[in-house]
Amino acid sequence: MQHVRSAAQLLLRLRSASLADYRTSRPGPLVGSRVVRLWTLTPAGHALLARQGLSPPDEAGDLLPYGRPARWPEVARRRSLPVLVVAYRLLTYVVQRVDRPVRVAAWEHPWIRTLGQTETSRVRHVRLPAAAALIPTNASSEQSQGLLLLPDLGTLPVASYRPVLRRLIELAQTAAVKQPEPLLIVGVAAGSRSPARVTIWRALLQQVARQAGERPLHARVVACPEAFVAGAHKNRRSADQAEHALGLVSRHPLLEHGQLATLLDISRSSAGQLVNQLASNGWVRAFRSGDVTADAVGRRPGRPRQLSLVELTAAGRREAAQRLLLPATVAARHHGLLGSDSNTRRFARHLAHTLGANEVFVAFVLAARRMTARGGDEALEEWRSAAACARGRFRPDGYGCYRRGGSRFGFFLEFDRGTEKPREYAAKLATYYRYRDSGTAARDFKGFPTLLVVTTSAAAEARFANQAYLAQQRHGGAPLLIFLTTTTRIQACPEGVLGPIWRSSAEPWVDEPVRICWLARPGDLPWLRAERGVRVADRRGTRPSLDTERVSGQTDVVDKRPSRARPLIALSPLTCR
Repeated sequence: MQHVRSAAQLLLRLRSASLADYRTSRPGPLVGSRVVRLWTLTPAGHALLARQGLSPPDEAGDLLPYGRPARWPEVARRRSLPVLVVAYRLLTYVVQRVDRPVRVAAWEHPWIRTLGQTETSRVRHVRLPAAAALIPTNASSEQSQGLLLLPDLGTLPVASYRPVLRRLIELAQTAAVKQPEPLLIVGVAAGSRSPARVTIWRALLQQVARQAGERPLHARVVACPEAFVAGAHKNRRSADQAEHALGLVSRHPLLEHGQLATLLDISRSSAGQLVNQLASNGWVRAFRSGDVTADAVGRRPGRPRQLSLVELTAAGRREAAQRLLLPATVAARHHGLLGSDSNTRRFARHLAHTLGANEVFVAFVLAARRMTARGGDEALEEWRSAAACARGRFRPDGYGCYRRGGSRFGFFLEFDRGTEKPREYAAKLATYYRYRDSGTAARDFKGFPTLLVVTTSAAAEARFANQAYLAQQRHGGAPLLIFLTTTTRIQACPEGVLGPIWRSSAEPWVDEPVRICWLARPGDLPWLRAERGVRVADRRGTRPSLDTERVSGQTDVVDKRPSRARPLIALSPLTCR
């Protein structure tokens, strides 16, 4: 069938004959905010197929990759409908690019196979969103091609799929079913960074095979078109803002209405309306703070006041995880989703610290907005909470990626209210050195990010600078790149956090240290000069490695190799290039 309209007319005729029916679903902002119809046969439709001898034979399940499942998944226990919608779209994308007409002989969602038991008698499984078997419609041979479908919407680091690939290699070596090796299709959602993720996926497939001592999996990594995750109406501004607001609240604890308004670039009253809309769904609730002192950026000295804070509920945490198409525990690990009472109590005990760290990142957003208004091209592309970037005892107050033109600069933030002792500063800096020198940091970052320290007093700044200098002497080697400033200097500087307000940790005994910009001024960057096509090569702290590519990744790698000239799958009779 060549046209969508013809398929729609056929489905409506089947529905009028009570042979098919549909249910509506809104997959969510990641897949598409508009309502979609999910069609299925009615009992009368199944009975008609059985009478006509058109029902799939029982042997069709044997055509699936590695045979039929030990137990077919129950409909009620299947993953969320958005995953099913994405899997169908990826299958459609594949079938459209096969070099001959085919039909889907078998389908399984989700696809689960058992690997065996471990030494502790624990059964291990390998799981993918979907699998299918394709058969040529006009061929005399009934040889099928098994497909394993793995959509990648960018909500997880590419390296998080390493265990799945390892288990697929193990399954290929130990499977008792004698059939051709299935083709793994990794569909990367289209976007500005999809070429980078495609490149990283290919590298990961090769790397996992080398580590296992086996040949690479039979796989194709493709960048799917916008239709892979399309569906949002561009004129649904209010709904899009509400979804964006939920994403911010779910990742960053105890945002204030004014901060939310700044991040969304709307008025405070509009931010309040969005919060009320989310609260009516039971996803957020108000957290009434006590009097907060002027320890945070943007607070007027001597003017403590009550703040209207927003926190995520347990239902909101589940909703935010579902919109990422992830289990709640996985979303909490990789995105820092909060929402439990214990998390709320922990952040409430350090409310001024939490608000101060939030305000620093909001200050970066405001500074980038001012530079863009002056003709620049700058943005805070990524803001990860403390929960999202924590690695064991290494727990910064946040991670950010600031883009200036074509260059990206990663940084960790430490917000200090002057309440810690020098030995606590020393212990904190030691965790930075241990993390930097570990293999985890090398996988996470290409060049270690800058450490920005914002304190609430000049005395605290001097104490931290002194401990940073001593830590450098103790650990030796290349020192951490550390810049320090105070909230007062940020408020007083017209350029805010981008101005010449930062000091280094070198020579901490100097009474009046030199203040500089932690980023090169726009006029000093080659990408703002007259030369065309010149870009800054230094991307300190950006993350183009296997552990890093997310929905808001930081790389700009472009794979310019054309791929439209040949089909995705060539069947001859059913062999793949």
